[in-house]
Amino acid sequence: MSSQHSLPKVSLHWVLVVPFVVQIVGAVSLVGYLSYYSGQQVVGNLANHLLAAVAQRVSDRLDQNLLAPQPIDSSKHTGRVQTRKINRFLTQLNFSPSGQAFILDHSGTIVATSTG
Repeated sequence: MSSQHSLPKVSLHWVLVVPFVVQIVGAVSLVGYLSYYSGQQVVGNLANHLLAAVAQRVSDRLDQNLLAPQPIDSSKHTGRVQTRKINRFLTQLNFSPSGQAFILDHSGTIVATSTG
């Protein structure tokens, strides 16, 4: 008596449909992942370029405002005039309600803020 193991009967419909569906799901998942990853890189790159451009514009405006010739009496007076000019410049910038700008000197002391 030999026992024969018979394969379960699977319809031709399932044999043809299942591999096709698996391939489609795999391809769509791979394309979705690659699109998402690429999108993240593009957004990060754009944010870095935007931040650099804004920093350059602020630097240019500061240079423009601070380098304008002014009659000055003393060096102490120069510091106060520069601080007022910086404060006025920063208050003219449009920040979001939660955003602020600070200018610090080399020792870390706040010289000016966008809040006035």
